[in-house]
Amino acid sequence: MHAIRFIFGSESDKIVLNDEVHCLTRDCIVVTHSGETPPKESHVIDVYPADFRLLLNDIRGLVEEPSPKAFWPEKIRLIEIPPAMTEILMQLKNTAPAVLLRFIYVYCLITDNKYFSQLLHRMVSGEAKLLDFINQNALLPWSVSRFSQELDIPTRKLNALFIEKFGITAKHWLIERRLSHAVFLLTSTPLKIIDIALECGFTNHSHFSVSFKKHYNCNPKKYRRRI
Repeated sequence: MHAIRFIFGSESDKIVLNDEVHCLTRDCIVVTHSGETPPKESHVIDVYPADFRLLLNDIRGLVEEPSPKAFWPEKIRLIEIPPAMTEILMQLKNTAPAVLLRFIYVYCLITDNKYFSQLLHRMVSGEAKLLDFINQNALLPWSVSRFSQELDIPTRKLNALFIEKFGITAKHWLIERRLSHAVFLLTSTPLKIIDIALECGFTNHSHFSVSFKKHYNCNPKKYRRRI
C-alpha cells in the first residue's frame, strides 16, 4: 500500500475490489489503496507518504499517538457524508486542492479517530513498505532468510521488528498467516490437501501437516471433516 486513494462523488452504486462488490452511495467517501480502479464519473485523490507527513504536521493535535501494535489497513472503508459535503469536496478539488486532503482527513478522524490516526502513522512510518511487502508475499514458499534478502535487512533485525509489532518471530508469524489461509481454503474449497499446502507457501505435504496439527491439534483432513 504505497498510497491511499480517496474516492467521492461517484455516480455508480458499486465498486469492485479484488472481485468483491461493495455498494456505494453518491454521498460517501471510499478509502482504499491506489491500486484499485475507481468507478466511472467519480472524483479521486491519491495520497502518498510525503503528503501524509505534511498532513500530520498540520493536524497533529487531532491525532492519537501511534500504537506499539502492528496496524493493517482494511481493504476498503466507506464513510457516509452529508449531501452538502459532497458538493463542498467537489468544489475544493477544483479550487483549493491543497485544502481538500485536510478537510477529508479531519472528517475521517471525527468518524473513527483510532483507525485513521493509526493509518496516518503507518503511512509516515518507514516500516509500512516493509510490512506490506511481507504481507503481500506471505503465501510464497519463502523462508525468513529469503525475505531478509529481498528486503536487504538482517534476519535479526527483521525478527526484532516482528517481536515488537506482533509479539512473535517472523517465522511464527508466517506460519500463522499461512495456516490461517489454509483453514479458509479447507473450509471453502474442494482443493486437495497437497494443493492447499502449496497454495499457502508450504514446500511439501509433510511440513504442512505437521505445522497444522501442532497449531490446531488435528491434521488438515480431520479438520475439514469437522465442518
